[in-house]
Amino acid sequence: MIFAPLLGLLAFFAQINNQPNTPLVSATNPFYLSCTYWDGKSFTDPASRSAKTPISESKNGYRAYGEVQVMAKDGDCENTTTLFVAKGKDVEFKVVYRTKDGGGNGIRMVGWSPNGQRLLAELNKWAYFSDTGFEGRPLVYNSADDSTTEFTDLDKTVLKYFGSECDFEHSVRRWQSDSQIVVRISQAPASDEYEQHFCVKSPMLLLYDLDKRAISSLTRATKKFSK
Repeated sequence: MIFAPLLGLLAFFAQINNQPNTPLVSATNPFYLSCTYWDGKSFTDPASRSAKTPISESKNGYRAYGEVQVMAKDGDCENTTTLFVAKGKDVEFKVVYRTKDGGGNGIRMVGWSPNGQRLLAELNKWAYFSDTGFEGRPLVYNSADDSTTEFTDLDKTVLKYFGSECDFEHSVRRWQSDSQIVVRISQAPASDEYEQHFCVKSPMLLLYDLDKRAISSLTRATKKFSK
């Protein structure tokens, strides 16, 4: 795979860094792990590194964690994100999911479903050498059939809920039931690249049904949301 030169890489991170309310890429956080990061004065030279999430344990004794490895070579960077699961306290971890798509990617653990059967994580993907920002998506491991599903259609499902013209960002928050998760919808960062249409003025929570692949409203008392 061919990557852009180092100059393009640094230009990308400069754009990310200048976007308001956008988390910075990191040298230690597996959700934003990058080959280069802002040290307070400038971006560091690209370097290979890795990071792991804390281990998440279900009430059924299953354990899981995510690991991100960043490879840097001649100014080019590529991330690999892997999810590991062990089916018991004294059982070895095995790979249940891995992505290596030639770009930036990371992972964070959200937790196990109330019945302890499903693990919810959130993938973070971005394009190196681009100012498109970050894209989160749910990743669910199901211990019942030892399967892992990346829910790539969440964007389209949310878009259908609000309408065809809508700029938004979403992030996974928590489990609501054994089949439903809570998704936070917020306004997308402002852009001069195109005419934007916003569907939310302030953050709101919606329910996403993993089995039905459907979005519905979350009927809860109004509360103050934190990032």
